[in-house]
Amino acid sequence: MSGTSVDAVDALAVRWEGPELHTVGGLEHPISPALRSELIGMSGDQRFTFEALKTLDTRVAALHGEAVNALITTYQLIPADIKAIGFHGQTVFHAPDAESPFTVQLGNPSQLAAMTGLPVVADVRSADMALGGQGAPLAPGLHNALFRDAKEARAVLNLGGIANLTLLPRDDGPVRGFDTGPANALMDAWCAAHLKTSRDNNGEMAALGHVDEDILLRLLDCPFFERTPPKSTGREMFSLEWLQTIIGPSSISDADALATLTELTAVTVAGALRAHFSECERVLVAGGGRHNQFLMSRLQHHVPCPIEMTDAHGADGDTLEALLMAWIARQRLMSAPANIPSVTGASAPTPLGGLFLPPISA
Repeated sequence: MSGTSVDAVDALAVRWEGPELHTVGGLEHPISPALRSELIGMSGDQRFTFEALKTLDTRVAALHGEAVNALITTYQLIPADIKAIGFHGQTVFHAPDAESPFTVQLGNPSQLAAMTGLPVVADVRSADMALGGQGAPLAPGLHNALFRDAKEARAVLNLGGIANLTLLPRDDGPVRGFDTGPANALMDAWCAAHLKTSRDNNGEMAALGHVDEDILLRLLDCPFFERTPPKSTGREMFSLEWLQTIIGPSSISDADALATLTELTAVTVAGALRAHFSECERVLVAGGGRHNQFLMSRLQHHVPCPIEMTDAHGADGDTLEALLMAWIARQRLMSAPANIPSVTGASAPTPLGGLFLPPISA
């Protein structure tokens, strides 16, 4: 999995024994700054050639092939024991609300199968969208399996480039989930454009700034925040260009800008919980954003229930989305559904992904 932040490929080997899963091992495979820049640029600028698109498609597949092969070597895995690779690909555009809904993930799965000699389950969003769903978020199926508790109403918050929530009632009510808005994406984009760094480590600069209330109100005026779920989003909506349009000619320091963007994430997550899951008793947090101590403090300020890491509940928050890809691949091989219609808006549950086989000689 390489998420909206495009900061690395997370590769994870998972073994199931019946319903129980065991993590064999994982690693973080780097994405070069040049490739990261090109992928983020393609998300924000649709003026590109088919050659540029397919070249990146090839490079993303090669990158993930390197990650899988490194994982196999590092943990001395036996390829014959591996049933499949769950492969998400790199999202560069997601338009579930277009007149003809579509989503674009780069990474040629046939190339990945040839490179590794292993079956690949990929194109994991299309089946849900073919049934009228948003194709996202997909994590609630796994969250439901891992974190649901009959005695406690819980929410699972993933802080990647985009923030998304899974709502798990304590009774047998339906699971719900949706994107709440930007998390790391806008903060990282500001850092790249103004500070020439990839991120604000631990929110240290944001902690020195002050929230610009006028800009925050203008950011919160985005119609996405008021939309009723199911809903999903990405960089195509919450881009640096969108942010600069909102800020306009205002002069704002880097520290104040980052403080304001941090507050935007915290306020929109808390607002979504109040609006759609006021009975929530605990929030479990995963994703890279949970390492941002200032963001976590602002979330706890606004959210009126305890916030904990998923790590305290048996799941590494840094590799949870890679685990999701393994789970989706397993569901596909078992012909079992992986989407949740009450989350995505699809008309029916369905297995996700197509199966791409390696060459016969492999």
